[in-house]
Order: sequence, then C-alpha cells, then structure tokens
Amino acid sequence: MIIDLKPDMEAWLKAQVTAGRFSSLDEALGMAVKLMRQSEAKSLEPCDKWAEPYIDKALAEVENGALREWKKGDALTRIHAKYAHMLDDSNS
Repeated sequence: MIIDLKPDMEAWLKAQVTAGRFSSLDEALGMAVKLMRQSEAKSLEPCDKWAEPYIDKALAEVENGALREWKKGDALTRIHAKYAHMLDDSNS
C-alpha cells in the first residue's frame, strides 16, 4: 500500500521513529489507525449513562404501580396549590 502524507506529517512520523517511540513508520501508522478507531468507537457510545439509574427507578415505579395517570393541568394545579401561600405573602 502506498500512502501519501503531507511533508510535515511524514517528518513528524519519521522523527517519532528516530526517537525510538516506534520501530517503523508502519508501526506508527498502525498506532494512529488504532487510536482513531478507539476514538470513533468511544464517540458512538451513549453519553447518557448518568440517566440510567433514574430511568431504572422510573421503570420500577411503573411496574409496581407507584405512578398514576395525570394531565398537564393537574400538575400545574398541584404546584399552584402548594406554593399559593408564597404568592399571597408577596402581595402583602
């Protein structure tokens, strides 16, 4: 296989081989490909791992019947009722 690199990239790779970091240009390019593949695989992993415990808890509550059906207006009514005293105090 023939690979054409920009002169600065080729010079950098040759310097890495000369410095002993790699035994050959093939090894250096192999490492570059390996790192690119790892980076790509990592970027495809879901980034919502933090939410998993919350999702698991919610699913368990659904299975146990701990949740009830509600309408959008119900939630707002409950919030207004709970904090109505704060609104009354601010109008005084």
